[in-house]
Amino acid sequence: MTLDRPLKIVVAGYYGFGNAGDELILRAILLDLKQIPHPVQIVILSRDPEETQRIHSIPAVNRWSPRAAIAVILDCDIFVFGGGGLLQDATGTKSLWYYLSLLWAAILARKKIWVWCIGVGPVRSPVNRFWIKMTLRCCHFVSVRDEASKRELEAYGCKTKIQVLKDPVFDLNPHEKSIHKDASIHFGFVVRAIGGNKQQADMVESLSKAASYFLKIYNADLHLAAFQPGKDEDLLDAMVARLKEEVPFDSLDKIHRHPSPTLENTLSFMKRQDLVVSARYHGVLLSLMNHTPVVGLETDAKLRNLLEEVFPSDARVENLLKLDALEPGILISTIEALWAERENFKKRSTDGIKLIKDRKGTLSKLIIQEVEQSTPRIEIRKNDRTSAYSSENSYKKSKR
Repeated sequence: MTLDRPLKIVVAGYYGFGNAGDELILRAILLDLKQIPHPVQIVILSRDPEETQRIHSIPAVNRWSPRAAIAVILDCDIFVFGGGGLLQDATGTKSLWYYLSLLWAAILARKKIWVWCIGVGPVRSPVNRFWIKMTLRCCHFVSVRDEASKRELEAYGCKTKIQVLKDPVFDLNPHEKSIHKDASIHFGFVVRAIGGNKQQADMVESLSKAASYFLKIYNADLHLAAFQPGKDEDLLDAMVARLKEEVPFDSLDKIHRHPSPTLENTLSFMKRQDLVVSARYHGVLLSLMNHTPVVGLETDAKLRNLLEEVFPSDARVENLLKLDALEPGILISTIEALWAERENFKKRSTDGIKLIKDRKGTLSKLIIQEVEQSTPRIEIRKNDRTSAYSSENSYKKSKR
């Protein structure tokens, strides 16, 4: 390489919101970028810059500050957008247009934009679909995490070359730390607050009845977790309270409410389980990586997309339940069938995960290949004293 200064990279996504899945995505991306054999200076756009910097030891700026966000975009060489399900309007159009505005800021600043392993859809508005198509055609590199996202973009009329890779979390090693497992059976439940009050009440009832049933039948330890406490903790508390009413007094010590997740205890929590019921995408994904039988509660299409990639439709375990039709009896029978077939599940999940992980393409290698081929196109400022990357203090000045 001929760069005479560090390569400057901005990473943007759903970061700093306390969502364990997205923070794991960020960890995977940062570990990948650190493989670039050249000095790099990375900055993250985050809702909570201080917390992001504490967790990842990488400078961050406030994503809600236009001045701070535009400053680092103008000063960067490469803008990494992803991963996660960022291009959708199911949670509202404002979120989608925030991300499109970031991309257009980078486009207008003539930056190289890497759309990295995102999930796409659902996008209901024709106007939103049009602008996604127009935005991605201006990006240097576009990749998605599954075939369904590629089909979604093609349905919008997107003619951009789209590579199907995988969710960045697949590149993490969930087996790094040894977890001592005792002779007990451990069932994990990962909740997600979604829908209206009735739908959430139905979820609490179904999960609680199923959990108490398996405690009584198998004497299982029940582990309850929220991957995004700020949104899911009330639902988690409601489930714990319901379980305390359902199970005998002498079994209350079998109910374990797990604290707000750090990245490390999220990985260890998932590895400890013998079976998982999850309404969170990365709860399902981590279970699959650990070859743990998992029942997915379908809150949106991304869970189905993931499970259908791991288990081909002609040979898959029926382990996905629609949340709006969830009933205690159906959930219990699904878990019982999956538990009975757990060894078969482990074999089939191992084969499916291998196919996904074999998809070639790492961000670091692709970026360095591009930089080496087009170094003259990257502006080099030898005496850049105003760079937003120059020191930690300059980041702090640009916040809020």
